[in-house]
Amino acid sequence: MDGTGRRTGVFLAGFVLGLPLAWAERADLEGTWLQLSAGRPSATLTPAAEEAIADYVPLRDDPDLRCLPPSLTNVIGIPDPPWELRLRDDRVEIDFEYMDVRRRVPLDPELNVADAPYTVEDHPHLGRSVGRFEGEALVIDTVDVGQGYVDTRGPAEGFPQSPGMRYEEHYRADGDRLYVEIIHTDPVYYVEPFSMSFEFLRVDLEVLEFDCQIDAANYDDRL
Repeated sequence: MDGTGRRTGVFLAGFVLGLPLAWAERADLEGTWLQLSAGRPSATLTPAAEEAIADYVPLRDDPDLRCLPPSLTNVIGIPDPPWELRLRDDRVEIDFEYMDVRRRVPLDPELNVADAPYTVEDHPHLGRSVGRFEGEALVIDTVDVGQGYVDTRGPAEGFPQSPGMRYEEHYRADGDRLYVEIIHTDPVYYVEPFSMSFEFLRVDLEVLEFDCQIDAANYDDRL
């Protein structure tokens, strides 16, 4: 730290590379991350959501059994496998070890999110996304998702999402910590928007191939 309260290393990196200081600070978002903690507050459900949850049977309905990521929140919130975030001039690249999800999010303030490409080419049910920066924070909007589940673990087990779900992800770095808040808006299943928050630690790990195999993942023989 210098006398102004700025991190001297970040300032020098921006100066040496000829980059604007704001970009140098945004670069703190880059790295490989592993979850430290998660906050999954309760949400106010509509009758349709209560009915969907009552019908949810994990060993029958969990998309993991078909090697499908249930939702963006589910992918981000899986506690164990690491994931990597990289900033490019025109996009954000987020590679998850879980289910080999590879997100490509355009950084284009002129692009309407409804016209954006699918964020994960192999999994169009994860929706269309556009990213932007608000100060040092990365914000990603996502729409056009498939029917699925926000979360399949803990107190939110089986929480559904409709195709009308809208995500607003906020990524903020503080040293070797990354804080992610995801605001969910889905009037079909939730009376009002609700958020989930996650804290991640920067780690020196390689994002490996997950290679989910349906024969090994499903429980058909045991049902």
